[in-house]
Amino acid sequence: MNRSRYSVLSAVSVLVFELGCSSPSYVGEKEAAADRKAATKNTESKSDDAGTPVTTKPEPSVTTKPAKPSSPTPTKPAGSPAAPSPTPASDGDSGAPAATEPAGPSPASTPEPAAPTDTAPDPEPTAPATDPTTAPTPAPQPEGQPAGDPAPGSTETKLPESNAVLLNPDDAIAVADANLPDYTEFPFDAETAAQRQQETAEALGVPPAAYIELGDGVIMEFELVPAGHSTLGSPDDTAGWEPDEMLRDVVCERPFYLSRFQVTREQFKALMGTDALNDPYSFVRMSDSPFQPALAKYESVRDEIKPKLQAVAPEGWTIRLPTEDEWEHAARAGTGTIWYSGDTADDLAKIGWYNGNSNNNLHDVGMLAPNAWGLYDMVGNAWHYAFRATGWYSDEDGESHIVRGGDCMQEAFGNGCRTSNYQIEMVTAGYRFAMDLP
Repeated sequence: MNRSRYSVLSAVSVLVFELGCSSPSYVGEKEAAADRKAATKNTESKSDDAGTPVTTKPEPSVTTKPAKPSSPTPTKPAGSPAAPSPTPASDGDSGAPAATEPAGPSPASTPEPAAPTDTAPDPEPTAPATDPTTAPTPAPQPEGQPAGDPAPGSTETKLPESNAVLLNPDDAIAVADANLPDYTEFPFDAETAAQRQQETAEALGVPPAAYIELGDGVIMEFELVPAGHSTLGSPDDTAGWEPDEMLRDVVCERPFYLSRFQVTREQFKALMGTDALNDPYSFVRMSDSPFQPALAKYESVRDEIKPKLQAVAPEGWTIRLPTEDEWEHAARAGTGTIWYSGDTADDLAKIGWYNGNSNNNLHDVGMLAPNAWGLYDMVGNAWHYAFRATGWYSDEDGESHIVRGGDCMQEAFGNGCRTSNYQIEMVTAGYRFAMDLP
């Protein structure tokens, strides 16, 4: 028994010696396999179930590249280096291709590096090419804020284009001497409204849209409001209706100019020499944008701001707040609907900032659509002071005053932004000025 075991071991030793490698063991299989591969590249060592090494030499064969999958090939980014073509490895000097290695390493073999594939390596990070014809993607708007409107605090907004010209008082004809048309029909459409504005301007010798200079390159624009009949108020079945909104026919006897926008912070500073202060008592979120309405107390508007504007107005022309009827006549511009744009909340959203589209933010003036007479933001965004000569909440009242038009925190209907609705304001509000011809 001992002799036959010796004979077997001797035979194995001779074979191992001839191969020029040491006999593998379970402890050093990996190192032994590496040594064998270095000595004879065409020899592959495998183990049988008993662990006895079995040496085989594969038949020469041609290595073929696996077929490409049927799924679409990813597009290679422009400028990426071309993928190297995989070349079969040759067997030393013989030139025969080496046998294909198994997918994963076996216990008796050394893992080989992954073969090249058709997938291009990731390109080196480079700066993206700039296409001068492609506009950059705009930043997302805050929730509830319409496209095109800057985020609160932005000063990038510009006022809408205008055809206003510098007012030349020397060309004006006194109202008493002008041959003004007598407009009695109401309601009327936008085309008729524009035609009346143009006819009135020609009769008075003034432009339909004019501006005056405030100083420091700042101007205030005005739109001409024709005289004529209007039906003010609202039907008694309107949500939020109150007795002072009863439908009534009124006659605006004299044409007048009304500022195109509410007075802005930029205009306030040009007139007053100081910045308009944000109202610390207001729940409206505001910013320092020069084009936002400059909120103020009624007494400040009447006693401080109006005199400053009067000082730069043409001589003989009068600066004042519009009356309630004048304000509504101008806001309607010939329309008998809740707003000059229609009767639905969607109609309001086209022309005014209210709690359904403002995110409770005060917005720059002139961002939405004007009425047929070129007046912006007549409803929503900021309440308007209106003049009432006597009685409750009148100019004589020391605390509370009439405001019209609603603001960015009000609802569309009810006691909110309806054109015929009014409120009482004890703190601050927005304002726009009327300017009378001589």
